[in-house]
Amino acid sequence: MTVFVDVVLVIAGGMHLLPVVGAAGGPALNRLYGVDVRGPNELLLLRHRALLFGILGALMIAGAVDSDVELPALIAGLVSTLSFVILARGEHNEALRRVANLDILLAAGLAVALAWRVAAG
Repeated sequence: MTVFVDVVLVIAGGMHLLPVVGAAGGPALNRLYGVDVRGPNELLLLRHRALLFGILGALMIAGAVDSDVELPALIAGLVSTLSFVILARGEHNEALRRVANLDILLAAGLAVALAWRVAAG
């Protein structure tokens, strides 16, 4: 493991842990994403999404301290960030544009870290 890869994983993992507060419910989700979730179905899906981000964030941080988890953590983080960037094309509110812009930066860092990791063997 290199310090660069570890730092990228900790930063990306930390960013993925932030949305976990959305599991608390509608007001937290509104603060995070600028969306007013009114229906119980949408609330359930977004709260579950928040918990999944917690799992992904924990995986990335674990990858920074355990070389056996590093490669899967890099791949999962890159897939997560790139998929949101791809899905978020078009018009969205300011909060979601911020998330997409952050994911572009995280994806770039994760891609470089993954390439570095693969090249190092």
